[in-house]
Amino acid sequence: MGCKEVILYQAVKLVNEMLAKGYRLNSYTYSTIVNSLCKVGKITEADGLLGKMKSVGCVPDVVAYNSLMNGFCFARENG
Repeated sequence: MGCKEVILYQAVKLVNEMLAKGYRLNSYTYSTIVNSLCKVGKITEADGLLGKMKSVGCVPDVVAYNSLMNGFCFARENG
């Protein structure tokens, strides 16, 4: 696992901790992490985070959906 992935997983862990403590995150925060997950090829995790985003009442924005679609296309082309 590379340095970027370690930092990314720390960010995901922090988001999960914040949610567990009752903090509400905005779409910018979720979209940033979804985008980062897609860039390192973690499409399943990004999709799961998008689902979590919707389940807590945060409406995904165009950045989150575009990141996920680009991730799926990249995975299809390279996998």
